[in-house]
Amino acid sequence: MTSLRMENVFRFSTALDSSVLSSFYDGDLSYALMMFEIFLVEIPSEVKTLRAELEQENLEGCRRILHKIKPNFVMVGNEPLTDHCTKIEKGIKEGQLTMQIAAPEIESIVDEINQTLILLEQETNDLKQFLNQ
Repeated sequence: MTSLRMENVFRFSTALDSSVLSSFYDGDLSYALMMFEIFLVEIPSEVKTLRAELEQENLEGCRRILHKIKPNFVMVGNEPLTDHCTKIEKGIKEGQLTMQIAAPEIESIVDEINQTLILLEQETNDLKQFLNQ
């Protein structure tokens, strides 16, 4: 699912919420590109930290990382991932989730993040090509 360029208008990948991206960036593709690049640099280290907290069975550490990273997904057009992080973070904070219940959810979030990273690599390349034409 790559993005398309039609009639000299950039179209974000259908895997991303283009209405959120259009609203967030208001047509400023250079700004979108910059934010995507920041995401691609920053989020992998946060995922590594999240995995370490999970391996140490540090539920509060996992909650803190989820809280920290959740707003980033809206900025790259993946609001459902923000919602998933919020749900798990809230469940941990309110004591409703044990490590046994939270761990598979957190692993699922990590998988979703990794899929988003792959998609954004392609989207970033497409944006660069579009902006350099």
